[in-house]
Amino acid sequence: MGLTITTAQYKNEIYDDYIDPTASFSNANYSGRTRHYSEEADASVELFNNKIEPFVNITFQQAKFVKGLYSGNQIPSVPDHLAHAGVIWRPLERLSTSMTADFTGKQFGIGDDPNLYPKLKRYDTVDWGVKYGFKNVDVWINLNNIFNRHYFVYGTSYAAAYGDEAYYPAPGRNIAAGVKVKF
Repeated sequence: MGLTITTAQYKNEIYDDYIDPTASFSNANYSGRTRHYSEEADASVELFNNKIEPFVNITFQQAKFVKGLYSGNQIPSVPDHLAHAGVIWRPLERLSTSMTADFTGKQFGIGDDPNLYPKLKRYDTVDWGVKYGFKNVDVWINLNNIFNRHYFVYGTSYAAAYGDEAYYPAPGRNIAAGVKVKF
């Protein structure tokens, strides 16, 4: 089990400048100060001689402008909460399979420093994976987003000022596989 509480305050925090199309979409600094708070709790337990391992991680966070033009507003592209939970099953010594769920809370779109537009919708995904290890080789395959949820990881609000919405869709259901060799 674990619990972490953090706070950080920044002057001139760096961000990607998606607001000003004439800035070539480069890095910029927020004017004024920003503050980030977070509380993160996690827990896992090994059951039945390490055959089953449920786990959970939950984060609550708040990121705000504390000085400057947008003082009191939330910093864009920072979700208010995150969660990751699942279970790992190890039926054989070198074989494991896992089922995980990820949840991402609402957040303001990139460029919405004044918090004028509705927050981007929350989303969740469920993934399944299996891994087999033999000597110094691990082979794995994952089925990601198994329920084929349609969501976007981030969106921009500056486009709304020009009459367009700009959302960047995340992958639907997909398979990833690989081999890892340890030397």
